[in-house]
Amino acid sequence: MAAFDIFIEETLHGNTNTRANNVAVDCPFCGRKEKLWIHRQSGLCQCFGPDCNYRGNAVKIVMDTEQIPYDQAFLQVAQAFRNQVHYTLNNAEAKNIDFCETILRALLKDQKEILEEKHKVRPPKGIGPIKGTLGARYLLSRGFNPAYYQRYKLRFCGKLHAEKRFANHIVFPDYMPGTSKLRYWTTRAAYEPKYGPKSRNPENISRSGVLYGESEAQHAQNSGTIILVEGPMDVLALRGHAVALLGKVLHPEQAMRIIAQYRSVIVCLDRSAGKDVLPVVEQLRSFGLRRCYISHANEDDPAEAVRKGVDDVWGTVKANARPAKTKTLMLAKMHGYA
Repeated sequence: MAAFDIFIEETLHGNTNTRANNVAVDCPFCGRKEKLWIHRQSGLCQCFGPDCNYRGNAVKIVMDTEQIPYDQAFLQVAQAFRNQVHYTLNNAEAKNIDFCETILRALLKDQKEILEEKHKVRPPKGIGPIKGTLGARYLLSRGFNPAYYQRYKLRFCGKLHAEKRFANHIVFPDYMPGTSKLRYWTTRAAYEPKYGPKSRNPENISRSGVLYGESEAQHAQNSGTIILVEGPMDVLALRGHAVALLGKVLHPEQAMRIIAQYRSVIVCLDRSAGKDVLPVVEQLRSFGLRRCYISHANEDDPAEAVRKGVDDVWGTVKANARPAKTKTLMLAKMHGYA
């Protein structure tokens, strides 16, 4: 029996009717008998009911049927597949998250440790509410009033109680989607330092699977379009439409999370990133993403656009989005976001 049949029986609690490379089950969304077809090699699914047309993959099905967050759904799917799937990243079928055994095992290990509280991510010492602090005043000077950052639960390390290197730093916590468990955090100085880095990160904690702002990207989850940006300030500027790579590099684990949740992606790295946008686009396309775009926020990164008074940064990024086709990529390679 194929791994996908076992997954259907154990997770969707449905009997399978195999038709060539497809498994047909009763659709849990519209109730039509044997209308939800799942391709056994790609993991993609679609309901052929006249009023449904549900589309997704195994992780999305579990999320929607069980009404649980992405990470818990991922663990269920990974558990069903991890001892049975024998595809590798070099195979054509490995574009879908359900069949990438190498990535499945890596993500399963990391996320299971966090969910079981074996892997403790502790915030820096001395953090407190950001309201009324130097951090709030700094954000306001950059054009960010509380409406921009309330959903992101920002904190602040005051000078008196924090470790020296985090003194007067804004803390951007990142939680496991659907939980209150801290997965990662990063900071930014609430001033413009003359020397040294503006941002600091926790030591000995990998960010390769982290997409900052993922839990708060409600608008993106509703629209199916996510904007990829570099840093947390850019995420604040886009108010629930974006996640940050926390750098210029897209890791395979991040790419997998994006492909599993969104139909289209707009890459909006800082203008200074230039050629760094190309590997990000190529990584997404290598995993099968068809709707990929490149954009910018009126010649600036999103955070800078807010500082200059752009009210609708999301609308600007969307209006400037161009398909990541050969001509666009060649221009990006030659001139950044020309």
